[in-house]
Order: sequence, then structure tokens, then C-alpha cells
Amino acid sequence: MNSAPVDVASVRYPGERPAFFVLLFASLITVTVIATLAATGNQGVWVFLLYIGMFVAFGWLAKVFLLASIRGHGVKVGAEQYPEIHKYVQDFGDRLGLKQLPEVYVVQNTLMNAFATKAIRRKYVVLYSTLVDAALESGDYGEIAMIVGHEMAHHAAGHVRWYRLLQFGMWVPFLYMFWSRRAEYTCDRVGFLLVQDVKPALQGILKLSVGRKLAAGTNFLALRQQ
Repeated sequence: MNSAPVDVASVRYPGERPAFFVLLFASLITVTVIATLAATGNQGVWVFLLYIGMFVAFGWLAKVFLLASIRGHGVKVGAEQYPEIHKYVQDFGDRLGLKQLPEVYVVQNTLMNAFATKAIRRKYVVLYSTLVDAALESGDYGEIAMIVGHEMAHHAAGHVRWYRLLQFGMWVPFLYMFWSRRAEYTCDRVGFLLVQDVKPALQGILKLSVGRKLAAGTNFLALRQQ
């Protein structure tokens, strides 16, 4: 297994950082305007702030309950539980310079998906069982390694850390999705560098995009041109 460090900053997808700063600026402007109006004693603004506070509080509680459900019903990856996957988590964490390794869980779900999140100072990577099964059916752990590396890259790149604040800039049409898509491309790049094996890495990403059956027959040249 290649043990070379991966510098996320050097492989960020073009446009991700500018989009992030524009989105961050829009979010800060929103917060500033709301705070300024609130300082004038406008009652309508206080009602608006109450709704925002409730939205943020309920969103945080929803995440906490979701993670509690995941920890209660999912299976945590560790040295004695799916050790092959755990080795990737440890290796990728070292190469990405993560001071705190995310807790990785496999959860039964029919969706082909995985995600990274953070709550109460803990980092998480959640892998849905259908995606894990699809990635492992070839017998090549490179596919699941790509998915794990991609999700860990979200933590290394800081995408998860800024999510709450960036939500205040979502009022700008398409700006959040513009940044989010480039953030995903950044994590794909990092995943490829971590895995160092193009074919299984591509298959892992393709199964997220088109499913387990079509992935095997995808024309890579046509996809690259697309």
C-alpha cells in the first residue's frame, strides 16, 4: 500500500476555493444584516431570528438523533470488525494528516450512498450496506477504499467543518451546489491519490453514480470526454 502523504490543498478542484469564499461571504453578509436589523429593535426581525434559531436547533438535534441511531443500529469498523476497511481508515488518516480519525459505521440501507459528517466534536463516515456490498462483490477492496478515502477527504478538506455557516448563503441561486459539486470533485481526486489504483477506484465512484450493474459496462473514454 502506498504510504505517501496527500496534500489536499495542492489537488483541490479548480473553482472550489473561490466558490467557497463567495458562499462564505454571502453567509457572513446574511448574518451581519440580520444582526444589524435585530440591533434596531425591529420585532419582525426577532421573529425571523426565532425561526432561524429553531431551524438551527432542530437541524442539530436531528443530526444528533441520526448519529445516535447509526451508533445504535450500525456496525462500527475497527481493528476487530472489518479489519480490512479499518486498515484503510488508519492509513488514509495518517496520509491526510487527520489528528482525529473519523468513526466509521456500516448501516443497513438500500440506497447506494455514503457520507461524512461531524457532531459534538466527533467525526463520522457512514457507509450504506448496499454500497459496501456492491463495492466488495468483485472481491477487490480497492473499490471500498476509494469510497472511504473520498469521505475522509471531506474531513481533511474542511468541507464538513463549515457546513452550518455556509447554509446562510444558500439564498444565492445555485451557489451552494456550484461549490458542493467542486468539493466532491476534490474528494474524488484525493481518493484516487490515496488508492493509487485507477480501475477499482473508478468502479467505486461509478457504482455511486449509475449502480452496480451498469458500472461494469461503462465506457471510460466516453465518460472522460463527458
